[in-house]
Amino acid sequence: STKIVYVLVRYGSDGSKRYILEVADQDGYNPRPLVNSPEPIMSPTWAPDGRKVAYVSFEKRRASIYSQDLASGQRRLISSFPGINGAPAWSPDGRKMALVLSKSGSPNIYVMDIASGHLKQVTNDFYINTEPAWSPDSKSLLFTSNRSGGPQIYQASVASGSISRISYDGPYNARASYTRDG
Repeated sequence: STKIVYVLVRYGSDGSKRYILEVADQDGYNPRPLVNSPEPIMSPTWAPDGRKVAYVSFEKRRASIYSQDLASGQRRLISSFPGINGAPAWSPDGRKMALVLSKSGSPNIYVMDIASGHLKQVTNDFYINTEPAWSPDSKSLLFTSNRSGGPQIYQASVASGSISRISYDGPYNARASYTRDG
């Protein structure tokens, strides 16, 4: 809770862009670059233990998800399937990661066991399913989907894949997350 991670975009005098993934103290002081790339970096997210971050990088001209150890700087490629590789979200115990992949067509939510790389597909349809967020007990995921005609929040059981809409009377939802106490 004493550090922040963010993406900084710097513009060169020739109009070029550099994307820099940085970690800094929570007040913005003592910034330290982790990745510096001419290609976009997005969706940085902390591992629950605060020792790693995951993010999406386009450095190889396609979206890929990496995790990076802050102490050693060691990077690990998590996902680089054809199409979308996005919205990484660590499970509360840090052993799994929810992610959005379009490897079989539409963007769907998957859960990866980080140690083995084994993938489990949680949603399986032609809608846009994105921005997964874990429940504190790791049994379900909240996510945003357009399955009802516009973006709404849904909950999916990780074990069964059963999906239910979270009741909301507003015009749209952009992203959901659980609080620490559920």
